[in-house]
Amino acid sequence: MKNIVVSSLVILALSFLNTNVFARSHDSGNEDRPGHHVGETNDIDGHETFHGHIMLAATTNAPAKAKGLAELQQENEHGRVFYKVEVRAFGLAPGTNVVTAVLLSDASTVTLGNLGATSNRLARADLVLPAGVGITDLGQIIVSDSGGSPVLVGDVNGTTPGTVATFKANVRITPGTGAPNVKGRAQLNLKQHRGRTSEHFTLVASKLPPNTSYRILADGVEVGTVTSNKRGGIVIRDLQTDLSTLRSVKLVAVSDGAEALSARF
Repeated sequence: MKNIVVSSLVILALSFLNTNVFARSHDSGNEDRPGHHVGETNDIDGHETFHGHIMLAATTNAPAKAKGLAELQQENEHGRVFYKVEVRAFGLAPGTNVVTAVLLSDASTVTLGNLGATSNRLARADLVLPAGVGITDLGQIIVSDSGGSPVLVGDVNGTTPGTVATFKANVRITPGTGAPNVKGRAQLNLKQHRGRTSEHFTLVASKLPPNTSYRILADGVEVGTVTSNKRGGIVIRDLQTDLSTLRSVKLVAVSDGAEALSARF
């Protein structure tokens, strides 16, 4: 396992991460979010945002020049989740189209709602997620005509020009029994653009027991070790794991197995 180097600039980095680096165009109230819906609860101690701009390409079943776009938005402010799923299409034949999504978690298909088209004009629909489905689990958006044939399709991690998806999280760490006074934050940034994914993770903590080695657990799996410096600080910048599915990080003392801290996304 890789031993992750401890930075000497712990205090400076901690000061930086304590600021909320994610710009918000509205507060956490639903009254300022036209078209947004209450989402599945995900208790976190911090702030997360997701935005997907998914281009919908015409299939061979679609009318000539048909095209579409799916806008996916979600914000989680200390467990309060609001989301928006909007699909727009142009050039479809008049009639009622059905919008479905293929989930990343199990490849199953769920129905999001209907998209009505009239006289080849712009069609627009504000859709609702089924119970138990999170917006970040949507992997593919499909618009099918009244006969059930797919006419527009778009992948969240597809290579279609214009398609991009981003996820940003900044959460406070929770002290464990092995370090009851620990303070710090964890930051996670993901971006998918035309089939390419970039991932960045940072965890900064202070007031740990000094010169102590810890096992790093990502979703319960050990991915490395880290040792606090003489002031009880650490900086972790590489988890050696797939960040796109990350839900929790924990530090557990090598000596006695006591949990020092955790962070939930």
